[in-house]
Amino acid sequence: MKALRICLAGMFAVILSGQAQPRDVDGWGKIHWGMTIADASQAYVIDRHEDNEFWSQLIAQPVMIGDITMRVSIGAKHGSEQISRVRLWTNFRGKNGADDFDTLKTQLIQKYGPPIDGETRSEGTDGIRTFLWTFPSTSIRLTVTQSQNSQGRIEVEYNATDKNALDAL
Repeated sequence: MKALRICLAGMFAVILSGQAQPRDVDGWGKIHWGMTIADASQAYVIDRHEDNEFWSQLIAQPVMIGDITMRVSIGAKHGSEQISRVRLWTNFRGKNGADDFDTLKTQLIQKYGPPIDGETRSEGTDGIRTFLWTFPSTSIRLTVTQSQNSQGRIEVEYNATDKNALDAL
């Protein structure tokens, strides 16, 4: 059995290494960095507009990622009309959360290659696992947060790179 797992892992690595991974990612789906809130509202069916202290957000109709239903938030920082974040999320109860997280992680690896970073940590009684992919124009963060009672949330967050901040470093 162990030999079979090693063989399958090796075949998976060979298959992934043969696929061309993107050199850059400039948004998510129909959303491209630099689009305005108005442009984004034409690209997806919008349920509502929400503001918080940092973001103006469009909450779009849920999308299917494989067989996982995910909510969609498209955001622009206050003071800007340009989209700089897309967040997908789903809440869960029980074992399905771990399975869905693993499915999304596999799909992201297939599309973008292996993550550059990953961590597991605790905050209070919640367990948190995070993986990060970076590209010149975008960072992608996959996170699962799960409480001791097996309830939690999975998020996939696409963020535009702040070119001005990079220039200041």
